[in-house]
Amino acid sequence: MKSLSFDDAVKYILESKGAAFGFIPNSRNGKTIGGQIFVIEYCEDHASDPDEYPEYFVHYTAGLFRSSEGEEESYWPDDAPDEAKGITYQPTKCDVSDLGLEIQLLLDKLNATAL
Repeated sequence: MKSLSFDDAVKYILESKGAAFGFIPNSRNGKTIGGQIFVIEYCEDHASDPDEYPEYFVHYTAGLFRSSEGEEESYWPDDAPDEAKGITYQPTKCDVSDLGLEIQLLLDKLNATAL
């Protein structure tokens, strides 16, 4: 699997019109119990209306595994958190409809579709 910096992931998704994801695990007693996922995704609407839509969005999902509670947020490029810019990403064939899944299901799908 290819590992990319934030800037390289952005270049990749703009060239491929695809997506890339990064994961920050949350551990307790040496076991991963959840975490944070950042997905950088090309914005298809940008091509038809570049004044209204950015080239990409940064989607954020966080929570504990096997919990229906969690956090979700989407950021425009200028608002992407510093935390998102400091992790590595993997290209993926992410489907936007998967972004609403519980975190462990989303992580499983992202890993299964990683390029």
